[in-house]
Amino acid sequence: MRDAYRNPTQEYILIIEEINRGNAPAIFGEVFQLLDRALVPKKDHEVVYPAGTSEYGITNRYMATEIYGDGGHKVRISSNLSVIGTMNTSDQNVFTLDTAFQRRWNMRLIENTFENVRPSLANANILDTEVTWKTFCMTINKLVVGNRAKMASAEDKRLGVYFVHESDLEFDDRASSPDNDLYGEYNALLRAERDENLTPEQKGRLYDIREALKKIRKFPEKVIKYLWDDAFKFMPMDLQKNIRERCHVNKNDDGDSFVGVKADTEDAMIYFPIGYQLPPNDDDLRTDINNLFNVLAAFMKEDKLIEESKFAAPRTVDFPMHAYLKVIRDFLRSGRYYIETDPRFKTDTKCGSLRFHRAVH
Repeated sequence: MRDAYRNPTQEYILIIEEINRGNAPAIFGEVFQLLDRALVPKKDHEVVYPAGTSEYGITNRYMATEIYGDGGHKVRISSNLSVIGTMNTSDQNVFTLDTAFQRRWNMRLIENTFENVRPSLANANILDTEVTWKTFCMTINKLVVGNRAKMASAEDKRLGVYFVHESDLEFDDRASSPDNDLYGEYNALLRAERDENLTPEQKGRLYDIREALKKIRKFPEKVIKYLWDDAFKFMPMDLQKNIRERCHVNKNDDGDSFVGVKADTEDAMIYFPIGYQLPPNDDDLRTDINNLFNVLAAFMKEDKLIEESKFAAPRTVDFPMHAYLKVIRDFLRSGRYYIETDPRFKTDTKCGSLRFHRAVH
C-alpha cells in the first residue's frame, strides 16, 4: 500500500493464495472496509481520489504512519493496487467466506477441465487398466454433478484434474505373478518368512511385492476413499437395506432382462439373470454377487460397454469396472470399506495366513 501510494503511475498487484484457509474477515480486520472501491472519482476534504480508490477511509495511526508518514491521514487502498485472492472451494477444512466479504470482490469461477492439463497426466492409464485418468475423472464428475439435487455444492465435490499425480496411476509390474496368482505367491512367501525358510531369492521377491503393493495402493487410497468418504457420502441410497433387498431376479416380463447393476432410481439394485435362485444365506449370496461382478468385469474389459441411465440410449465408454473388484470383494467380505489402522504388513500369529484385503486396500 505504501509503494502504490508513493508511485501512483505504476500498477501493483497483491495475490493472496488460498484466501479461505483462514478467517478472512478477521484477518483483514479494518482493511475489510477498504475493499469497497469508488466507481467514480471521489472528493474528500478538498482531495480528489480517482475511481478505484477505497470508497471509505479508515483511521489507523500505525498504518497511516507506515504508508503516508502521517498518523492522522485517512487510510485508503490506492486505485493502482489490485488485490487478487484464490481459493479452492472443494477443500473441506477451510473457512466459508461470508456474503458481506464476498460481495466486495468480483468473483470468477475457474472451470475444472482438462483443457490445459499435460497429456502425460490426462492420458495416463489407471494402474493395469486401459482407462485413462481423464476418462475416469470426467465420468465420475458427471455422476457427482448429476446428484446435485440431493447434495449441496455438488460442483465442489468433483474430482480435480490434478487430484492425482502420474506416479499415483502407474502400475508396478512387480505386482504381476507368473501364474497370475499373486495372492497365492504372496501367502506362500509370508509362510516361508514366518518359518524362517526364505531363500535370498525369495526375500528379494517378497520385498518387491511389498513395495509394489505400497505403490499401487495409492490410487484406491487417495481417490476411491475420497469418493466414498466425501463425494458420494450423501448419495440418496438407503444404506439401511440389507444386501438381499438389493437383489432382483429377472422374470423376463415386460423386458425384464437386464443383468448387472442399475442405479437409475434412488437405490442401486443388482439384477441376476432369469433362472437364478437366491441362496438361503447371505454368505453364498455375496459369493454369487462377486461372481457376477467378475463376469461383468471380463465383459467390460473386452468390449467396454456400460449402460448409463442418464443417456437416452446405451453408449460405449471406458469405465474400470474390473479395477473396483478388489474394493467390492473387500466390502462383501467385511461388510464395510477398508480403514487402515496399521501401516505394516503382518501375518496372522495363529496360522500365518495373510489378511490380503488389508494389505492391498
